[in-house]
Amino acid sequence: GLVKWTSRLLNLGNMIPTVSSEAAAAVTTLFDLYILTVFRICSRSKVNEDVLIGLGRGSPQSRNLNTTLNMSITMEADVCAPLPGEFDLYEPLRSFVSNGRENLDSIVNLDKFQSINDVCPAS
Repeated sequence: GLVKWTSRLLNLGNMIPTVSSEAAAAVTTLFDLYILTVFRICSRSKVNEDVLIGLGRGSPQSRNLNTTLNMSITMEADVCAPLPGEFDLYEPLRSFVSNGRENLDSIVNLDKFQSINDVCPAS
């Protein structure tokens, strides 16, 4: 009995690093999903999200793509968008959002999330 119990305990001890790294990856994925979902709901769309992190209208990458239609769609996000001099400050956020979108793409479609204002029009 004692040898069998000790053997199981040692096997469990050998498996803990594997289990803990898999559990940490799962928890990290859940937190990333939560943060990106809340960010998407608050920004109301991927286009606004891109503006808010410096990838949309007014960013160095998108200056050639500006149109009147795009401006009217992103007006609220433009107010909160980073200034051209702040572009580098938002790199960690851009990296997090881009990596999160890529990693979660096979798990969830963030485009399905929208603001409650888009679901229930004001009366």
